[in-house]
Amino acid sequence: MNPLTVLSYQLVFIISPDKKLSALRGRQPDPTSLVTRPPVSSKSAPTDFFNEQSVPILPVMTHSHHQNSYFFDFSGSWKMTFESVVVESLVSKIAELLVRPVKKQFRYMFCYNNFVQEFNEQVRSLVLALYDLQVAVDDATKNAEKIHIYVNTWLEDAKKALALHGLQDAVNVATKNAEEIEIDVIKWLEDAKNEMEGVNSLENEKGKNGKCFTWCPKWIRQFKLSKALEKKTETLRKLEEESKKFQKVAHKVPLQDIEFLPSKEFTPSESSKEAFEQIMKALKDDNVNMIGLYGMGGVGKTTLVKEVGRRAKETQLFDEVLLATVSHNPNVIDIQDRIADRLRLQFDVKTKEGRADLLWQRLKREKKLLIILDDVWKVVNLKEIGIPFGEAHKGCTVILTTRLRDICSYMDCQQKVFLRILSENEAWVLFKINADLHEEDFNLNTVAKKVARECQGLPIALVTVGRALRDKSTIEILSENEAWVLFKINADLHEEDFNLNTVAKKVARECQGLPIALVTVGRALRDKSTIEWEVASKQLKNSQFQHMEQIGEEKNAYACLKLSYDYLKHEKTKLCFLLCCLFPEDYYIRIEDLTRYTVGYGLHQDMESIEDARKQVYVMIKTLIDCCMLLGTENEKEVKMHDLVRDVAIQIASSKKHGFIVKAGVGLKEWPMSTKSFEVCTTISLMGNKLKAELPEGLAFPQLKVLLLELDDDLNVPERFFEGMKEIEVLSLKGGCLSLQSLEFSTNLQSLLLIKCKCNDLILLRKLQRLKILGFIGWSSLEELPDEIGELKELRLLDVTGCYSLKRIPVNLIGRLKKLEELLIGGYSFEGWDVVGGDSIGEMNASLTELNLLSYLAVLSLKIPRVECIPKDFVFPRLLRYDVVLGNGYSRPEHPTSTRLYLHHISTASLNTKTFEQLLPTVSQIGFTTVKGLENIAFSDAQMTSHRLQKDFLQRLEDVQVYRCRDIRTLFPAKWRQALNNLTSVEIQDCKSLEEVFQLGEVDEGSRDVKEPRLLSSLTRLVLGRLPELKCIWKGPTRHVSLRSLIHMELWSLHKLTFIFTPSLAQTLAHLETLWIDRCSGLKHLIREKDGESEIIPDSISFPKLKTLFIRGCDKLEYVFPISVSPSLLNLEEMKIYYGCNLKQIFYSGEGDAHTSDGIINFLRLRELSLPSGCSFFGPRNFTAQLPSLQVLYINGHKELGDLLAHLQGITNLRVIRIIDCKGAQELLQVGSFGTNRRTRHELSLLGLEKLDLSSLPDMRCIWKSLEASHLTTLKVSYCEKLTYVFTGSMVASLVQLKLLVILACEELEQIIAKDNNIEKDQILSGSNLQSLCFPNLCKVEIYRCNKLRSLFPVAMATGLPKLQRLEVTNSSQLLGVFGQDDHASHVNVEKQIVFLNLSFLRLYQLPSIVCFSLGCDDFLFPRMEDLMVDECPKLTLKFTNKTNVSMSAQYLKVVEDLSTGCSEPRKKMEVKMVL
Repeated sequence: MNPLTVLSYQLVFIISPDKKLSALRGRQPDPTSLVTRPPVSSKSAPTDFFNEQSVPILPVMTHSHHQNSYFFDFSGSWKMTFESVVVESLVSKIAELLVRPVKKQFRYMFCYNNFVQEFNEQVRSLVLALYDLQVAVDDATKNAEKIHIYVNTWLEDAKKALALHGLQDAVNVATKNAEEIEIDVIKWLEDAKNEMEGVNSLENEKGKNGKCFTWCPKWIRQFKLSKALEKKTETLRKLEEESKKFQKVAHKVPLQDIEFLPSKEFTPSESSKEAFEQIMKALKDDNVNMIGLYGMGGVGKTTLVKEVGRRAKETQLFDEVLLATVSHNPNVIDIQDRIADRLRLQFDVKTKEGRADLLWQRLKREKKLLIILDDVWKVVNLKEIGIPFGEAHKGCTVILTTRLRDICSYMDCQQKVFLRILSENEAWVLFKINADLHEEDFNLNTVAKKVARECQGLPIALVTVGRALRDKSTIEILSENEAWVLFKINADLHEEDFNLNTVAKKVARECQGLPIALVTVGRALRDKSTIEWEVASKQLKNSQFQHMEQIGEEKNAYACLKLSYDYLKHEKTKLCFLLCCLFPEDYYIRIEDLTRYTVGYGLHQDMESIEDARKQVYVMIKTLIDCCMLLGTENEKEVKMHDLVRDVAIQIASSKKHGFIVKAGVGLKEWPMSTKSFEVCTTISLMGNKLKAELPEGLAFPQLKVLLLELDDDLNVPERFFEGMKEIEVLSLKGGCLSLQSLEFSTNLQSLLLIKCKCNDLILLRKLQRLKILGFIGWSSLEELPDEIGELKELRLLDVTGCYSLKRIPVNLIGRLKKLEELLIGGYSFEGWDVVGGDSIGEMNASLTELNLLSYLAVLSLKIPRVECIPKDFVFPRLLRYDVVLGNGYSRPEHPTSTRLYLHHISTASLNTKTFEQLLPTVSQIGFTTVKGLENIAFSDAQMTSHRLQKDFLQRLEDVQVYRCRDIRTLFPAKWRQALNNLTSVEIQDCKSLEEVFQLGEVDEGSRDVKEPRLLSSLTRLVLGRLPELKCIWKGPTRHVSLRSLIHMELWSLHKLTFIFTPSLAQTLAHLETLWIDRCSGLKHLIREKDGESEIIPDSISFPKLKTLFIRGCDKLEYVFPISVSPSLLNLEEMKIYYGCNLKQIFYSGEGDAHTSDGIINFLRLRELSLPSGCSFFGPRNFTAQLPSLQVLYINGHKELGDLLAHLQGITNLRVIRIIDCKGAQELLQVGSFGTNRRTRHELSLLGLEKLDLSSLPDMRCIWKSLEASHLTTLKVSYCEKLTYVFTGSMVASLVQLKLLVILACEELEQIIAKDNNIEKDQILSGSNLQSLCFPNLCKVEIYRCNKLRSLFPVAMATGLPKLQRLEVTNSSQLLGVFGQDDHASHVNVEKQIVFLNLSFLRLYQLPSIVCFSLGCDDFLFPRMEDLMVDECPKLTLKFTNKTNVSMSAQYLKVVEDLSTGCSEPRKKMEVKMVL
């Protein structure tokens, strides 16, 4: 077809312009208005726009570059004559048809260069627009603004159109800066990209040769190309116009909540897990909207609530989670700003109230909102901040953290959560993480544990110290005291600083091993001179170190704790806190001691009684515990002070304002010279020192009020010692010898406590008329109380506890002390009460009747050795607290904190119960030991005749102990049911006639309408032992009984007991932690399947808190729990079941059991599991147990071990395995796992195994294959009849921790170490590969009755037992030598003399075949041998000689000559005993 024909077709079928291009018209942006802020640097070029690779567009290009450019030189392309001919013919034809379309089509052929030029110009314009837009985007990116998505789209399209890649780099930068691309920008760029995909192809087309046959232009091609160029040019023009409409390219990105990002600082502990779970549970409770987390400073409260916030956000529990730090000086505007920043809220008002209104409205938009207020010291007014709360916004929940428990109450927290310090194990875990310690660092860990222990469970100290010690070597730590190493690190000390280090060590010692103190002090003294170090050393001795201020308030632990002190509201509480520092470090501070000091100090002058003062002390102590400034103990009578807190208290107390001198428990031997004269000194504590040097005289302490002193037993106090202490009010003296003459002028004394000291001139006590508290405690020499004590009219408390020589209290001495409130005569003190008192006979003792003369008496402690000492018709007065012992029992030496009555070795027939009628209604603890005639808790029914007594009898009873009372049958009869209401602990042992403990009876009809607590609802502990006739614990209907508080239950030797719980009782055991059942041979059920009303066991029975389950010797027990109980045992840690010959299953499916579908039950915390003979874990159904925490596994007497272990899965943490008398395991341990059998293919991980005990496994041929037991320390194997070897050669190198190896009665055992290859032939390892093998920690080897064993170890291993201490080999008939070598093995080069450095015990007994100790070595040396015995080894020609006083050597002899006969005869027996 000729060109004219083609052109005709082109003109007839005119293609209209592409309408798709119209969508991009008029959208070019104005570069000056692309962002709302001016660019940071408008002169900077866009990222990578004009680099060599990404900018192929140049304003001017030469012809030589036409193949790759946007410009092409077409000059001369229409110079031929043919061009004019074609033009003339075409013009004529076009005129005939259509002028405008023809003109346009004509331009496509003859104006090709124009199209090219327009296209190139438009490309340049787009490049400039792109440049301007990119500059704006870069500036927005630098300002952390979010790029509009339509801008990104435009840039993407421009990149595609121009083959530029800088835009993508800019977008990547924006993305890295957390910016968000604007939506319309992204859309625009996407559209442009779709239109620009042909630009590159056009570039290639327009650059090609434009002629055919070297002279004829490809005019048809140019026609098409021109048309395409026009379209693309128009598209680029519209793309440029589109970019001008972008008013801004980006917007600010919402701030990310970096507080709630996952943090490595959060290390879960038992305390933090417990607190975390409590908080998360409360967050899911719609009735809880205020949660308080409290704990001492540095314990990890902030870290924990951040983790809570992260989890709440992650689980979408709340739509918004906000955190603001309140601090000790809350600034409402600052808190508002912090919350507003998180919300991207801009305040357009200045007043606090206006900002609160705006914030209030903004927060109400969030449906579910969590606000965390950290570090709260005062009550926060949420409304003042602008936080909608309560009825104003039911979806808003607030968590606050504080050191002050009271803040939680003041802020109406429905849930109060206490965050404890870490336990020792948890502290070690946290320390290991921060110190980057590993299990294999055995020596380093030994030292590191000591360092961690010094941190006393405080997370901030553990983290600080651990990180400080990270990557430090063992040698560096062991070369000096751990504290010194830590101190050097923080003080930046070096070994070459010899003089400075000498002083620095003294400073480090003053820190007393407390890591946080070492870190703080060390950093404070960095780069200080030697003189400054010396000054610091002296200041630390007096707790006056000043450099703390230089390291910053926020990081200074001392300043942090000082702040807690400053925020105590009451001066009395502050003084009580300071008094706690008077005791030695780590001292258990008795609240009673504090009471006596504060009373003497005059702190409670407004109190009417000592009891009121004691209550106030308890309140102050509780406040300090709630503020986490003191640590509570298990005993409510005592508290502790953290060492760091004590140090801060000493610093505060030592100031001139308070005037304390505290040198308690620092090892002083003499009076500190620096305290000879101190005008403002008010308190001195030298307790815990035992001063030996003579005390100085003439001391001047005119303001001294409190002196706590401890002396050597024989040290005399000078008569003028107290002369300069006329204002002294409290004196506590322990030890020494004191003459009261020295206190002649100390008439202000109010509290005098003389502890284990010798005292003269007691008659001078009458001069101390202001005395309120007098104590003679633990005196061995006090035989008689001076009658002059009766003249102390102000005396409120008299304590003669522990004065076991006290035989006489003068008649009417006690009766004259009219203001006496507390009388303490306990702890084997005075027992000589007279029946009738009087003053006619001077030698008569005091009588109990004098107690009735003391109208203020509230606290009493005494012992009445015989019933005959009680006067007729004597009645004890009504008392608040007492400890009364009747009979030959033990009277407690401590101050009574409850009401206790104890009867020991007496008969109820001789008792007059009226004597106790004032005590029994209030008694909380009652004990009976060997009381004859005791019928029940009420002594005997015949004696309880008083109606008044019956009404309130034992209504406050909490603790009951009954031992060896043979006549009692029912402890709690139904008529004394009121005694069960407050009962917390019951212990009964050795009562041979007891048949039932609790007789319940029916509830009275009239009382059913009254909401009373269910019986036994307070019982926490129940112990019953050796009660041969006990048939049931609770007799009668149990539906009105609740065991909801029961924690510990222990039952043993109850042979007639058939069940423990009824179904209704089992439903209430929500807090049971320990269930211990031992030798209850008649026990059939733990939970009776049916009670009196035929009630079937309900599905609601659960034991969610049960930690320990112990069952032993219960021969009739077949099942333990219904399977429905098993999912509730999430906290079970120990399950030990022994000797249950009829026990079939632990968990069984019973009637009405709804949980019988197949499944996996998780025992997440089970650490120890012991299963008796024939018992399976679950029943026949296909249940399996996940045991991820199991560490100890003991299995006894199972016919198919594999089937049993098939129920046990997820075991990854085993440490100890003991398997006895089981069948069905041929290859026990394989490749780090526990292969049970090939059918189930079940595996249990053994990588952490430490102890393995295997006994009576008749099917086991080998113990393990290809296992690295790097943690194994103990291996015991006995009665494994088919076992042929113990270890494989490849695993020996991993046994670096093995310490004990015992093998007994393995008849087929031929070798201890076998080759890995060709194991079936049982070839003994050759020595070539064993020279490097050893047991570096093996201490003890015992081999018994292994008759096929030829040797223990290859001789090459003899030098690899450096720690071997005991070696015993007996009754092994084929043993040739202890160390041997196979006949086919290659020769092994061994030392001429092998030394066993630590071997002290060697026994070879009944070894008929042994001929040598070792093959290849004739000389062994035992430097530490103490006990050597060789007996019944007839072929052993071995001579043992004592070469020195400290060594034993062994040498081989071929023949031992009998010199007397000249015959050669083997030695049959030789025993050598050395005592070094």
